[in-house]
Parts: sequence; structure tokens; C-alpha cells
Amino acid sequence: MTYNRIDRNTVPEGIYLYEIRDNDEGKPVLLRNNVDIGFSGSILINEPQDVSALGMWIDGGLGFTGQRCSLAKYMRENPVQAQTEGPQMGGLSQ
Repeated sequence: MTYNRIDRNTVPEGIYLYEIRDNDEGKPVLLRNNVDIGFSGSILINEPQDVSALGMWIDGGLGFTGQRCSLAKYMRENPVQAQTEGPQMGGLSQ
């Protein structure tokens, strides 16, 4: 996760970009394709999420470890899998 916006044109194929919206207390509450108000950060993951037009509620947090990791290192450690028929939840809770 980064607290910055990421240019979608720079995201490698097989990596999915989502934005995080926070609530009034600054707690991440919603994962969306695009956040205009309440932007908290961007997240890159290697599995598509079932994010509707309204977003996907984050229940119980995102499980961040606090460790720093470059995209190149993440891709080496988490190779992009072949595309499946549809979005998978990838461990994030709704």
C-alpha cells in the first residue's frame, strides 16, 4: 500500500490497482476502483477483486505487516498467475 495515487498506465499486466477510502476517523473502510473523496491510499495486488461500482467494504482490516516492499520484489515473490474466468476474493473480506 502507498498513501499516494498510482498512475494506472504504469501498472504492469497481471497486477491490479485499487484505491482505499477511509472513514472520518482515518480507518480504511472501502476498496474501490477509484476514490474521489476520502482517499486513503492505493494498493497493488496480483488477483482481481470483486469490487462493484459502489466498492467492497473492508471488514477487519487489510492485514498489512508494515514491511516495505518494491513492486519488483513483490512480483518476484508472488508470480502473476494465469487469468481465471472471473474475479477472486484473494483473501480480502467483504
